Parts: sequence; C-alpha cells; structure tokens
Amino acid sequence: MNKMTPVAALVLIISLAGEAYASEFLKSLEGSWRGSGEIRQFGANKPTERTVCKITSEYSEKTGELKTKGRCGTVSGSGRINGRLQQSPDSKVVVGNFIGRDANSNLKGTLSGQQVTLRGPGPKNTAQQLNLVLKGKSQLSIELEIKGSDPAKNGFSKISLKRQ
Repeated sequence: MNKMTPVAALVLIISLAGEAYASEFLKSLEGSWRGSGEIRQFGANKPTERTVCKITSEYSEKTGELKTKGRCGTVSGSGRINGRLQQSPDSKVVVGNFIGRDANSNLKGTLSGQQVTLRGPGPKNTAQQLNLVLKGKSQLSIELEIKGSDPAKNGFSKISLKRQ
C-alpha cells in the first residue's frame, strides 16, 4: 500500500514510549493503542486526509524487542503495518524498521526523556524524520516528515494515540 508508507513509520514508532532504560522504555509501550490524526501521502500534490489507526505492540523479555502490528486507514485506502524496535542496553540509541509495500526502512535515533527522534532513508531518495512524544503513560503523539528535493512531493503524518 504505497499510500500507507508514512503511517507505517508512525506505527512502528508507536512502539516507543516510556522510561530511560531499554527494557523499561520499550516494555512500557506494550499493549493496544488507538487514535486519529492527519496524513499527507508522499507524492505529487497529494491532499491531506484524516486517518484512524489501531495498533498492538508486544514486548519480548527474551530478545528485548518490541514488535508492532496494526492497521491505519483514510477515505482513500487502508493498510497493514508491521515493525520492530530495539534499544541498545548500554545506551539510549533506538533502532528499528518497518515494512511497507515499497520499502523496508531502517530508522535510528536517540531517546531523551519521554521523546525520541528517529531518522533514516525514505522512499524514492528522500529522508525521514520521526518524532515521538509520550504524554503520561496513556497518550502518544507521533509526527513524521518525509522530505525530498521537490517540496510538492513531501509527505507528513500527525497522529495522537491513546492506550486502550
């Protein structure tokens, strides 16, 4: 689902929300999340649309990995999302990936308090920046920007999620 690439990145990042150490930080994101927001798909002159998402995250004590799966949709379509996140046990570095129709994107960032900023390659020679902010233990704000050389083709997503 080409249209869901920005949402897929956001959902992956939903897997982040919490405290200072890897296991506690990722573990605190385990559970079900629902929310809505707006998205402008990456591509030439795409309109901004409302989106709704439902996401489930599971943390593995054995691997220290948070796996996320779910679905996001707009009036023009919907798509499944899958991703995983891991934080280095000796640092605040967070790495992960999401799998979309057109790309398997790798993201890397640093945890600072209850916020993480992840960066990585985007679709078709672009760059992505994802900001995730946890508000308390039950509300998550996600913002994603995809930027390339042509501003008319840039995309973004802004989604607010609540723990279910």
